[in-house]
Amino acid sequence: METVGPWVPIALVLLITPFVFAILLFIPETLSDKPDSSTENERLSMLGAARKNIGDAVRELAVSLKLLKNPSLLLLLLNVFVQPALFAAYTTTLTLYVSKYFGWTFAQTSYRLSPPFSLLHLIILVVLPHVSNALTSPSGHFKLTSFSKDLLLTRASLLFMVLGAILNGLSWEISLFIVGLAIGALGSANGPLCRAVMTRYVDASQTSRLYSLVNVVETSGSLIGGPVLAWCFNFGLAKRGLWRGLPWFYVAALALVALASSFLVQQPQQGAADFDDNVHEDVRRQLTEEQER
Repeated sequence: METVGPWVPIALVLLITPFVFAILLFIPETLSDKPDSSTENERLSMLGAARKNIGDAVRELAVSLKLLKNPSLLLLLLNVFVQPALFAAYTTTLTLYVSKYFGWTFAQTSYRLSPPFSLLHLIILVVLPHVSNALTSPSGHFKLTSFSKDLLLTRASLLFMVLGAILNGLSWEISLFIVGLAIGALGSANGPLCRAVMTRYVDASQTSRLYSLVNVVETSGSLIGGPVLAWCFNFGLAKRGLWRGLPWFYVAALALVALASSFLVQQPQQGAADFDDNVHEDVRRQLTEEQER
């Protein structure tokens, strides 16, 4: 970018994006087919169709909220709730922090930090499957179940984020700060791993409802996490001294809360479909009623 300007990377993104969307076309449908209701919708008036859609949305929300009867899911949602603040810390706040305290320009921060951390994330993508196989291999030493493996990796990722954020908050030299960022980057797979753990508590047909609930919680977390992170940055900027690391101490505290809650999570009693029996029956009954209508 320093040599040819910013337009070449932007052009590369524009060229790659259509291929990404093309891949989505090859993802197969996993839910069973529903009866075609197009004929019925044609007979409904505009007002009737609107009422039907609103009623369906309310029923979907009611069924989704029943997922929260599982206490382990509630604990895992704490991890989801803090994700927006963690993302903001390692994007916008990171650039502002490095520029303010270490004298780098915004451009230098992007040029110098993006390539090594992109490479580190790529290494994580390559190494993580091998670690997963080693943890679950029947002939290996650990012999963990798929659920136990995902939960262990989630905890390890959160621990890396806690340690990395604390080191960032205590760093007065850019070299030590980068070491803290590298440690924190080892926990970058925390979000997907947490979602993998959460899917073990619901029936496969309820995964889309679970992810919808996750998106709602993430949105709620962004409304709180982002402004608090900005306040921590401004407060540390005004107080100076050790207070300047307040944004990273805040990130460490959030990750620590998520880590502590993960140790209270209980293993599903029914494998991948550990779903409260009453809730499960309610969901099946709801789906049956919808199909009959």
